[in-house]
Amino acid sequence: MRSTAILAAGPPKTDRNRHLEKVNGVCLIDMVINACRRSKDPIFVVVDAANYQLQRHLADSECVELLLPKSQKILDTFNAALNISGDVIMVCGDLVNLNSEDIQKFRDTEYSSAMCRYAQPWGHHIVSPAGRVRRADMGDCINLISDNHKDEFLSQALNKQARSLFADFNPGKELNEYIYNDVGTFTSYAFYIDVWGDPSANEAGEKGSVLFQHPIYLDND
Repeated sequence: MRSTAILAAGPPKTDRNRHLEKVNGVCLIDMVINACRRSKDPIFVVVDAANYQLQRHLADSECVELLLPKSQKILDTFNAALNISGDVIMVCGDLVNLNSEDIQKFRDTEYSSAMCRYAQPWGHHIVSPAGRVRRADMGDCINLISDNHKDEFLSQALNKQARSLFADFNPGKELNEYIYNDVGTFTSYAFYIDVWGDPSANEAGEKGSVLFQHPIYLDND
């Protein structure tokens, strides 16, 4: 079985709690939960320990289990989500274009671990000063990590590689442990580098990509 973990651990700001903001009259987190729901299977939501408003909102949600990471660092969010047994589909909790068919694609994929491939890229490929490519038609707004790949994804070796890749693409910038675009994106990029870093490849062994025709990556951030 492939479980679903919604990543909604970003701390609330003084002027907004973005996962509780409404889209078409419905709280965004509820929209994402409904898209991920399948029968009575539990849905896990990773929530910041200090986000009491979101915790209270989710307390009455059917078949929803809260996961509280030990800190606001992105890697602790990943650790909380991947502590679920078996394969885990990690879903960014602020996606405004998500539907149930999108999640089903990851339940059905033949790959052990998989990321998104976009028919409508989010921009142009990014090329680092060293010539490394980060494809604009790839992304990790939905990210399936198999049980067999969890140790690799959370390893010190991959974390070191992710930091090196961040430095390559962002010369002179200091990595922020609490920002997804710094840690989350480059952890996934390091994990899928043979796909995300190669415009000619959509799969590499047990790791691959799931194609989406609509811009699923759009969020309310």
